[in-house]
Amino acid sequence: MLLHGLNSNSFSKGLLMLSVLSLTKCLRTTVMTSALLLSGLVLGCGGAGSGTTTPPPPTLAATATTLTASPTSGVAGTAVVLTATTTLSGGGAASGSVSFSDSGTSLGNETLNASGVGTLSVSTLAAGSHAITATFAATTTEAGSSSSAVTVTITAAPPTLTSTTATLGTATGAVIELGVPIELVSNVTASSGSAVPTGTVTFADGGKTLATAALDASGRAITTFGSLASGAHALTAAYSGDKNFASTMSTSFGLTIPAVAGATSYTNPLTLKTGTTTAISCADPATIKVQTGGSNTWYLYCTSDALYAGDPATHYINVFESKDLINFTYDGDAFAGLPSWAPNGQLWAPAIKFMNGQYMLYYTSPSTNIAPTNGAAIGVGVSSSPKGPFVDHGSPVVNPEATTDGCCGGGARSTIDPDVVTYSGQNYISFGSFSDGIFSRKLSADGFTSDASSEVRLAASNRYEGGAMWLHGGYYYLFTSSANCCNGPLTGYSVFVARALTPAGPFLDQNGVDMAAVNTGGNEVLSQNGNNWIGPGGNVLFTDEAGQDYMLYHAVSQEAPTYAGSTNYTARPALIDAVEWGASGWPTVRGGFGPSALAQPAPAAQPGATNAYKTQMQVNDAPAAAVASLSDEFNGSTLSSQWSTLHAAPAYTFSNGTINLPTVSLDSCCEMAQLPMLVESAPATDYMVETKLTMNLPVSGSGYDFTQGDLFIYGDDSDFVRLDLYSNFNTRQVEFVKQMTKETAYDAVNGASNVAGPTLANGVVSVYLRIVKRTIDDLATYTAYSSQDGTTWYRGATWQGTYTNEKIGIAGANTAGYVASYDYIHVSTLQ
Repeated sequence: MLLHGLNSNSFSKGLLMLSVLSLTKCLRTTVMTSALLLSGLVLGCGGAGSGTTTPPPPTLAATATTLTASPTSGVAGTAVVLTATTTLSGGGAASGSVSFSDSGTSLGNETLNASGVGTLSVSTLAAGSHAITATFAATTTEAGSSSSAVTVTITAAPPTLTSTTATLGTATGAVIELGVPIELVSNVTASSGSAVPTGTVTFADGGKTLATAALDASGRAITTFGSLASGAHALTAAYSGDKNFASTMSTSFGLTIPAVAGATSYTNPLTLKTGTTTAISCADPATIKVQTGGSNTWYLYCTSDALYAGDPATHYINVFESKDLINFTYDGDAFAGLPSWAPNGQLWAPAIKFMNGQYMLYYTSPSTNIAPTNGAAIGVGVSSSPKGPFVDHGSPVVNPEATTDGCCGGGARSTIDPDVVTYSGQNYISFGSFSDGIFSRKLSADGFTSDASSEVRLAASNRYEGGAMWLHGGYYYLFTSSANCCNGPLTGYSVFVARALTPAGPFLDQNGVDMAAVNTGGNEVLSQNGNNWIGPGGNVLFTDEAGQDYMLYHAVSQEAPTYAGSTNYTARPALIDAVEWGASGWPTVRGGFGPSALAQPAPAAQPGATNAYKTQMQVNDAPAAAVASLSDEFNGSTLSSQWSTLHAAPAYTFSNGTINLPTVSLDSCCEMAQLPMLVESAPATDYMVETKLTMNLPVSGSGYDFTQGDLFIYGDDSDFVRLDLYSNFNTRQVEFVKQMTKETAYDAVNGASNVAGPTLANGVVSVYLRIVKRTIDDLATYTAYSSQDGTTWYRGATWQGTYTNEKIGIAGANTAGYVASYDYIHVSTLQ
């Protein structure tokens, strides 16, 4: 019955026997029911075909794995904690293990805790970006799963920084007079090794940041302040650190600036009250002291400018008076109107004298109706009172005349700016300006006329004006003003001095050079110093009741250089500052520090009063360490790689250790974009650049106007300063020029200040030049110096400037046919 249906055509004999054997085996091991035996042919224990039955695989629970890393960034060696969490899809924690990998590279395995969390800490990640994943390994009951990648960024570990020490001090000690510039010096040194730290130092006062300065090549940072308030200061210097050196902080440096009591102090400018308002200008000031009943009244006289913007009145010498030399009140005008011989003129530059029992007010009229020149003349008015009214004498004391040396295109000389002094019972009147120079004549006994036949030249053309004499130590000192008085924010006026044994001269400077010489002798006694006041000049001297000499002068405020609403009407308020007479007998204003901008001890205006002014002498800037990469002796025959050309390549040559630049017919004032220059980068720190410049200009004569050799600190074609040796008619001079982008509020784009002159020898003109960059009150300033021998240096004016990508440059300019020869360029840090 079991083989029912089988025959030899269906199976082979062997197959039949296999089936029987299989059936026999099953029957031995399995109790078969009748139903099973009746179910048909059984070929195995597993079921049809195989003889066995396989149950289906179990269903595994789904899982999800997440990964976090902390931190996700760090430096090499940072321990990064990797946390994987695996959860069941139906809730609850998975059990098993999780593996961590970095872009396929195994980092390690961890067993999940009861919460399904596995944690691995890794501190071996290399610098770079890492894509970290976590993978849960499947179990018999739970499916495997992988997290999304988490990015971990590792940077290289910084090098071990060398520790540093910063010190802080000043060049002048711990007690400074108010308003004297203070140079802070910080030296940063490494604890080991010979390398010098780089970076910056931040100077602070009681935690308040003052300025930041870069370290120079010797690890020193300097900055200068001219406006620290009185009182105690706790100064610090914080070094920033660099890639090799750790940051550090200096110990606190205590600095004391003595206060000036309010009742005995003043702050420039002088206060000039005019009823309900204050006069903003007092150009070319003059003063006289009048004592009555043991009390002094000081009278002040000013060029006839408007008292204030919008002043509707026309003025004829403004007169003020004061009891304290600080606060003045307006008395009115000295004259009721113009003299008959100058009906269309103005009244300038007063000089007040008490002569022959009356007050005599000398003045300038810049134009007259007196033929043939109709030029400027000196007049005089008389009054029984110092406040006037003054009555004009009726004719000039010095008549208009033609120029005597052919200067300035001929025409009338500038017969302006009078002053009167007495020598051995004889009165002398001095006068003059740029057109023709400054002269002196004998004055008549009555003071109304002058003797033209006695005239002598005191100063050369095109250099000085505003002469005022002062007797001191047996010498007559001639104080004169130079450059432009009235150029808004670019006014470069300065005061120079020379001395003689008589008012007739010759007036020689400290080098023995005559003010009337081709190289225009004169040493600077007052110039702008980098603070708010520029263009100081138009001066006279007076002595207070304590015996202290003062200079009364005008200057221009950089904050308000012109009358409000005007682009070219320069306001010139009156200032005073103490005059110091050095051991050699030469004067300086405030010991060389120049115009004061902070409170100063007031002069002793009344008999018996005292003056608390203390002398503090300025020391000239001097070089410290050479910046070798920027210095050049020009000893070779090719241009050093530090130099590049700008605009065009100058046709330079080398000879005898100099580089020679031919002058070209391009004005460095107004055609800068075409001027061929050699330039190099300037240091990032304060620095000095020096050169010796020689030009093959004739040592006398005219016809070479403004031919020049230039030393530049260059920002761009519109913004720079330049110190140059140049020819001006029959003189050879040195000037310091600032050029700036035109501002809509002002007409001026360039201004100049003069510096002590060159030497003339062996048919050439030469001078040593320096420009010093120094940060003062966190502003970049540039100061000019000149020298005739390279040893004794004379300080000039200071211009403020901000120049991006600052460069040092040299050029020959203005007219073709001459050569500017530079012996060297020395760049150095500052002492």
